[in-house]
Amino acid sequence: MRLILLVAHVLWLLWMVSGVGLALLGFRYRRLWAMPLFRTAHLIGIVGTATTPVWNYGICPLTEWEAKTRHETLEPFLVRLSEAILYWDVSPLPLTLMSAVAALLTIVVYVWHPPWRSTKLQSSRSKVGK
Repeated sequence: MRLILLVAHVLWLLWMVSGVGLALLGFRYRRLWAMPLFRTAHLIGIVGTATTPVWNYGICPLTEWEAKTRHETLEPFLVRLSEAILYWDVSPLPLTLMSAVAALLTIVVYVWHPPWRSTKLQSSRSKVGK
């Protein structure tokens, strides 16, 4: 069970980072912004992640669930390795600030260039060329 939670945590982290990366790459490759479902789900996820200190006393729900399962299993190598990657020994303030900046960037890009706007532009371009 704990390994499943660690994998979920890694996937969540990769999804949050990749979404911010795609938002930044969208300035160069506008087609990346034409993903309404991904962008809306990422926006909700990044805002939820950045506001965790407000609504969950600063504790990530995945981390909390993992802590509850610590006594259930022995810690194999893969678990120790993923914990070393995920859990840095730093103050929560820099991580919270990085999440807040990423959320703000995502919100700004989402509002400035909404996904449905780029979809409409692409469909109108294809009609003009016909």
